[in-house]
This record gives sequence, C-alpha cells and structure tokens, in this order.
Amino acid sequence: MYFNMEDERVRTIPMPLIPHGDWKRRPFGYYGESNDHLHFVEIYGPRTQFDVYEIERDYSGCFVKYHVDLGSVRVAFPQMMQRISRDTMYYLFAMLSIVGEKKDDEDSFMVLHIPGKILWYNLGHESFEKICDVGAEHYDGNGMVEDSFMYSWFHSFQYIESVSCI
Repeated sequence: MYFNMEDERVRTIPMPLIPHGDWKRRPFGYYGESNDHLHFVEIYGPRTQFDVYEIERDYSGCFVKYHVDLGSVRVAFPQMMQRISRDTMYYLFAMLSIVGEKKDDEDSFMVLHIPGKILWYNLGHESFEKICDVGAEHYDGNGMVEDSFMYSWFHSFQYIESVSCI
C-alpha cells in the first residue's frame, strides 16, 4: 500500500503472486530505496536463491531486477547453514542494503550479514568479499546459533555525504 499525494488516496501496489505452499504471509527479507529505486525481496523457505524486485516509479507494479544465487557464499561460509530440526536446514543471512548503481547495473551490490560476518555481494558478477567480522557467535547446547543476527535491513542506513553538521 502507498499514499498517493496528488489525489490524497491510499492505493495498492500490485505484487508478485505468492508461490504454492502454506504461506500465511509475505516474508519480506528486504525493503529499501537506493538511488531513487525502491527494491524488495521475499524469501519463501530455506533458500539461497531469490529475486530482487524493483517497484515501478508510478507504483503500477514491480519487476525482477536481479536474480540472486548465494550458493558460492554458502560454500565459502558453511556457518550459514543451520539445522532447525532433524530434517530441515536453513540458511542464516540477512540483507542489510541493496545499492543499485545509476550508471551500470553490473556494479550494483548487496550488503549481507551472515553469522559473525558482514559481506559485500556484487549483483552483476555474483562475486563477494568479506567486509568485516562482527560479534562472537554463541551456540546453545544443540549446536544452534543464538543471537546470530544483530543486524537486519531495518538496522542499516545508507551513508549520505553532506556539508552540514548532523
């Protein structure tokens, strides 16, 4: 939903269909703006492959902007894989920011939080680098990571260079 300032009405943005399955709600993994583009991500189930959507400027709908496959990140950082039951493995990661470059989509990137690390992930080339280590991981008696996500997309803010004091 959004509020249209011109006609002062609440409107609905057409969204992609929810995939088959027992989904009670839309699991937003990310929602944010970069370089005048509004992006969102929904992740259904234990997946490392997902789409980044961009909302049309007139709010008439959305389209797939990037296809993401974090398989190479999963291989390099196996601590992303966590067993939540005897049968199910989940991948622990949170998107902190998606930065779309104005000039070249090949340079657009995503900042990810995985247990104990912050990563830079290039959306055009599907390459990645570790930015920094964050906090020690704490494991419970069953090998599960506790408090592994100190950060999420609603905890991150883009740096804006300014000459004024803030």
